[in-house]
Amino acid sequence: MAQRDSFEIGPLKTREDPPQARARQRANTILRAAAEFLRTHAVSELTTTLIAEEASIPVSSVYRYFPTVDLVVDELYLQVTEQIDAKLFEVLLDTVTHTDWRSRLGAVMDVVRQYFDLHPYYRKLLQAILIRTGGLALDIAKQDSITLHLAEYWGAGGDNFKGGDPMITAQITMQVFLSVESILVSQAAEEMADSYFESLKLNLESYLANFLSD
Repeated sequence: MAQRDSFEIGPLKTREDPPQARARQRANTILRAAAEFLRTHAVSELTTTLIAEEASIPVSSVYRYFPTVDLVVDELYLQVTEQIDAKLFEVLLDTVTHTDWRSRLGAVMDVVRQYFDLHPYYRKLLQAILIRTGGLALDIAKQDSITLHLAEYWGAGGDNFKGGDPMITAQITMQVFLSVESILVSQAAEEMADSYFESLKLNLESYLANFLSD
């Protein structure tokens, strides 16, 4: 059997976390099996039976923790995006390594780019979520937390912010940043990803240069 994806799984997001360690491990096994299957298959091919086969567990165990495939997809997506958000915050808060806003912007872009490379199923999960929700992400609260952090940081004079409204600038920055993911999953060929990320970085730099300085 293929090697499982190495990403860390935290407390469950779509249901109450099982109190028993064995039950939590079983839920984690299901999610890792789904991730492994999606490395080489489309989300539309995913079934509870195939997850059970990949995980070498009874299909009844899959139903016990995730009654529908959509819940497996949602849970896996939220687990991955939580890790992305944690790394984004790590970069945004690290003003020692990244001493200027352009450096932090580049590092933020690298975080997302690396997740597309290291987790092949992420693109598929995001595409499935955007189609099912009509373009709305499931983790809006976490997106808002990043926006709020930027607004507070800039509002306090971080990056020598001036000449605009910190909250509006943060909201626009976040929306532009998120747009590249939508483009990558709905329009762009995978080999064009680097070009889209570079274009996004240049456009965000041009926009933020109106308000930020080193």
